[in-house]
Amino acid sequence: MVKDMKNDSNKARIYHLAFDLWNTTAYSLERDPLIDLIDILRFSSSLEIADIQALIQTREFISSRPFAEICDLLEVPYCYKHEGKFRDLIESERKGFKLFQDTLPVLKTAREIGLTVSLVSNLWNFCLPVVQEVFFSQFQFDHVFFSFDIGSIKPSITFFKAIESVGISLSETLVVGDSLHSDILGAINAGSKAIWLKRDGSCSSPVVSEPFYSDRYLGSITNLYQALEVVQKDLIN
Repeated sequence: MVKDMKNDSNKARIYHLAFDLWNTTAYSLERDPLIDLIDILRFSSSLEIADIQALIQTREFISSRPFAEICDLLEVPYCYKHEGKFRDLIESERKGFKLFQDTLPVLKTAREIGLTVSLVSNLWNFCLPVVQEVFFSQFQFDHVFFSFDIGSIKPSITFFKAIESVGISLSETLVVGDSLHSDILGAINAGSKAIWLKRDGSCSSPVVSEPFYSDRYLGSITNLYQALEVVQKDLIN
């Protein structure tokens, strides 16, 4: 059941679906690998996890020594022993990468009913090979928006504005994601509609300020099939 769903027929219709990656369409490690990276580096810094995320996930590491690049970027002394642990972390993330059971059926149905479908993700590019192998081999997105390509991370308006760069109207876009801060508020602030995916079934209402309670927030769901229900109601009304 879709919770707190709002519908206003006077608003722009939904023609484009933009899905988050981690914990929305796919999953891997139990916690953010950036936290494990900080543990590996064993450094104390004034940088918050969000600062480190902004530094690492907005840059494409293409050299043969990405760990050394990271150390330079974060101004941390390089250690070859730590590099081995970093490689193990990346390998664990790749091996653990899986799609949720509802992901492919929902994406394919969205395409069948005439919607364009995009993937929007804060991603360090080390995991890109397995995303391509496991995900893109089974579904071809109309557009893919990765933070390391855009140079900005969600919830930045700059990130979501990249959707408009391919001729898609944000007012006609529905963003589906699990993060209230990055996906939902980020999308809403940029001018898109949004549905909050809470796979744990939580029904608690967040206490946040406008524009969260605007017509752009279409409620919370517990699986991706419910996002399609919202879109199909929108197309019928």
